[in-house]
Amino acid sequence: MTRCLYLDCHSGIAGDMVLGALLDVGGDTQALASGIAALGLAGVRVQIDRVFKCGIACTRAVVADPGPAVERRLPDIAALIRSAALPMAVVQGAVATFEALAVAEAQVHGCDPGEVHFHEVGAVDAIGDIVGAWLLLHSLAPEVVRASPVRTGFGYVRAAHGQMPVPAPATALLLRGLVSYAGPTAGEWTTPTGAAILQTWTKGSERQPPMVVERVGWGAGTRDAPHPNALRAVLGTLPSRDAAGEPWQFEAVNELTCHVDDMSGVEVGFLRERLVVAGAVDVWVTPTQGKKGRPSVQVSALTGVDGTNEALRTLFAHASTLGVRVSPTTRAVLPRDVVRVQTPWGSVRAKRTVVDGLLRLRPEYEDCAMVARAARVTLREVWQATEQAAGADVQTESAAPDNLGTGEQ
Repeated sequence: MTRCLYLDCHSGIAGDMVLGALLDVGGDTQALASGIAALGLAGVRVQIDRVFKCGIACTRAVVADPGPAVERRLPDIAALIRSAALPMAVVQGAVATFEALAVAEAQVHGCDPGEVHFHEVGAVDAIGDIVGAWLLLHSLAPEVVRASPVRTGFGYVRAAHGQMPVPAPATALLLRGLVSYAGPTAGEWTTPTGAAILQTWTKGSERQPPMVVERVGWGAGTRDAPHPNALRAVLGTLPSRDAAGEPWQFEAVNELTCHVDDMSGVEVGFLRERLVVAGAVDVWVTPTQGKKGRPSVQVSALTGVDGTNEALRTLFAHASTLGVRVSPTTRAVLPRDVVRVQTPWGSVRAKRTVVDGLLRLRPEYEDCAMVARAARVTLREVWQATEQAAGADVQTESAAPDNLGTGEQ
């Protein structure tokens, strides 16, 4: 069985919500308190209370900072975390989360990640939220983390640089690869800190997978709303082998196919991109011969059973077809997790699986591309450095609890 933490982001996600949810689901309170104290920030502590959100009892966790706000850059924050007496997995994870924030902010402001001035996310409470989240994750020790689609909210929020649209620019970048939606209630429901934690813990969004639930926890947000403003954390186990004891799992999926002979290559490429965003787990295009001998393409997509309607909406919206064939099928999937490795230009994730004792590693393209753009080096350099570093990490950290699953199939 595979130990899994599932995050239900029906009301978005923020750093304090993560702390509350993980405490409520069984995270080690003492490990959190001692870890925050190890940062050496005078007077900083975590205040923990029980509150109600729409009648649901939740844990509210707030990092209290009695001192004045301090503006920090990424090297300052990384040095602070690395100098603390914390588990190595927590140090690496917390630094990786701040690196993800820095890369996103750098893209927004057109500067180098090391030059980013952390305003909202450089304060002590954000450092406490991120380090605390990794401390609690380390104490719960899930093998994979998965998450639901994320509510972002809409409208505007006031930030250090003025009024910003929701989701905030950095938040929007950090949610790439995840399914997000505005929801019916205005306001900022997902913060940059929450999005960065989610991005470094999991990739892809899905409904709760089949799992044996052990505990359920609720982490309260600050505001009251028409909906329960809380993050729900579900801790349990996933089946890791099929009935025959093989390392793969069988999943029910639908294969969607259609033929088009009147779309340009640019339009087909855009359609493929939108299907991936809509949650398709695989999309491919095959040249074929259509009606009356016309050259055409067959567009095919694999979707989870629950995601079929969303993929159909996307096909009918962006393709010229008037009909789509839907065929139920089954696929075998190998379990995989993600190791975060260090390259000379920043940290990058790589998917890892083991088959018959053989290790397979594949760097995440989006991470490599983001680092390559920010560092102004080639994708090949980052890719090769990731493969080399990932091999070293797997040998030394194969049992580390921060080797988290992507949720991506």
